[in-house]
Amino acid sequence: MKKVTLFFIAIAALILGITTASLLTGPGDYERLRLAESYVCPDGSRYRFNTRTVPFFDPQSGVETVGTELTVDCVADEVVMLAGVTRQAEGLFRWLAIGGWFVAFMILWMVVAVVGWLRPSAPTPPPQPIMLTAVDQQQVLAHLQSGRKIEAVKHVRAVTGSSLADAKAHVEEIESAAR
Repeated sequence: MKKVTLFFIAIAALILGITTASLLTGPGDYERLRLAESYVCPDGSRYRFNTRTVPFFDPQSGVETVGTELTVDCVADEVVMLAGVTRQAEGLFRWLAIGGWFVAFMILWMVVAVVGWLRPSAPTPPPQPIMLTAVDQQQVLAHLQSGRKIEAVKHVRAVTGSSLADAKAHVEEIESAAR
């Protein structure tokens, strides 16, 4: 069941990613604006693109030059219903595109999280048995008999190089065997 769920999440992420990428890279400016047309224009109206040549000042070069300005109106039967919706349409498309990428990344994050959750964790190796010489065993017993359990654990760690938890467990084994 988990693998089937993971498969469908991966397919959804792939479809959403491809759709978003094609929206951002596929069509040109006019086609991109057309994608937002139904959200910007009132029902029954469509875009009418107008271009005109306008002079403008280029701040980088410091020269006045001529450029082309694109304006978009919503028109129904040659009657302008909304004039100058270019920025509104561009803003909506940009928001949809950014929202699409956000959703795609969220789905990708969820897939990574689910894969991490489903992947079995590597089994921890069993702890290596601690081997003490007879002399060290006697010193540990002497520490335990005098009530210095911490010193016994320190001694086991110093001699064997084991972790604190392993040394403590070994000292407790020695303590329980001595009773």
